Amino acid sequence: MAACQNGDVPDTRFSKLHTIVVVKPLPSICTIDDVYPFMQQFLDAFNSGDQEKLREIFKSTYVLFSVKERYLGQTEFKMFYTRHYDDLMIYFEERHANNEILVLSMFDGSYSEYRKTFEYRFEVVRSADDLPIPNDAYLYSGKGNMSCAEGKILVWSMGIDQTMEQQIGGG
Repeated sequence: MAACQNGDVPDTRFSKLHTIVVVKPLPSICTIDDVYPFMQQFLDAFNSGDQEKLREIFKSTYVLFSVKERYLGQTEFKMFYTRHYDDLMIYFEERHANNEILVLSMFDGSYSEYRKTFEYRFEVVRSADDLPIPNDAYLYSGKGNMSCAEGKILVWSMGIDQTMEQQIGGG
């Protein structure tokens, strides 16, 4: 896989996540150490196209999933957004058909006593056949939350705006 945009290289501090095989049930109030393996389990299922596992990971009665992107040379954002579980599963199938791969490069978060969820932010390196430069990798940032008590992802939202990065980085 090619390096991230602008020569950035994914943070390797979390490379140990790829070796985790067994995921224990999450406690009702979870810590980042509890959630790391769960997030890797999601990414492994996504990358392998394991629909059965993906159905287990996302809550069927409440989900919000979005991907927002705008690459250099584009004036409009492209957006996928759903609150419908079945649409999300179709989206996962389509992304697998395009050989999409997500690799976690940064993950941080904490438990929210107010919301009773683990709220997280992340960066993933994304590659797919239908991105602007096939076989290249793009760094996306995002946020979301999950129910520790149920062990389900409730919200996953990620995006990239290279035009903004260009304006900030290029002056």
